[in-house]
Amino acid sequence: MDTTDSLTAPMPIRRYPGRIAVLLGLVALADFLIFGQEPGINLFLFALAVCAGILLPATKELSPSKAALLLGLSLLASAPLLETPSAMGFALCLTALMSVALVSGKLMPRSLTGLPLAFSRFALVIPLRLAEDVGKYPPCYRRNVEEPRSYPVSIF
Repeated sequence: MDTTDSLTAPMPIRRYPGRIAVLLGLVALADFLIFGQEPGINLFLFALAVCAGILLPATKELSPSKAALLLGLSLLASAPLLETPSAMGFALCLTALMSVALVSGKLMPRSLTGLPLAFSRFALVIPLRLAEDVGKYPPCYRRNVEEPRSYPVSIF
């Protein structure tokens, strides 16, 4: 018996066709809501938009009631950002967004004891992937950035 006989056929990857539009919409919304604004209701609205951006590609795999429950969880966890933005409110909001992402990706552990490990893996992988992606660029692209030139300033 050959090993190719025992392998299963690869499953096709289902991708949401509008995921680039969702990403660009979230970037535009972040520019509008966050940059140059005082933190407050804008962080709350952006957290809900990120939650919707996570759930939108997963709508075929999630039932509407489960998607509404996850959006409600994110709404409830982001509520402290409405009153006063604090580190605790921000951490609670990020934890809710991580749990929404884990549930929509079907990566949530079945037992509660596996939850901290899943959260730590999820939170630690993101900065490592960012560092890995930055390291992929050839050194010539990183070194060709011109340094700012200083010009003499004269009063007369």
